[in-house]
Amino acid sequence: MAFKKILQICSCVAITLILITGCTTTHTTLSATEGVEAVAPTEMYPLTAEQADKVLIKSMTDQFGDAALIRVDAPYKGYTIHTYFLLDSHRFTARMIPAKGQGANGKIVDGYIFDVIDSGTMLISGQIRAKSLLKRVLDNAAEISKPIHIVTDPKATR
Repeated sequence: MAFKKILQICSCVAITLILITGCTTTHTTLSATEGVEAVAPTEMYPLTAEQADKVLIKSMTDQFGDAALIRVDAPYKGYTIHTYFLLDSHRFTARMIPAKGQGANGKIVDGYIFDVIDSGTMLISGQIRAKSLLKRVLDNAAEISKPIHIVTDPKATR
């Protein structure tokens, strides 16, 4: 009888620890993570920093409503938002990364590529919402400016 009681207590403690810590994951749209292929950007958006910033703000508020946006500045500018559901939490960060592209007449132009990083314990819904957020960001950016090809020649980006 005492063994059953100890086994029940140990089981309850183990389940509680699993629920509290959960499984955490981190993904980014720009580099490969375990089990997830990278989506290397081939296009950039010739936007000003102000336009790119507005794209991120609009996309984040459209996706997450009135949740509080937290500004991030390093290594790239963007915004982070935290979401919570029961014992799970997830963080989404949308960033604007400076890039150079080849515009009309072969002219090199400045602009941005966009990235979404998600991390937390909402394994399935977190990835789905991150992909949805990236699509929303790219759609909002495309409303302002058509994407152009990224310049991959290092000499062109100096």
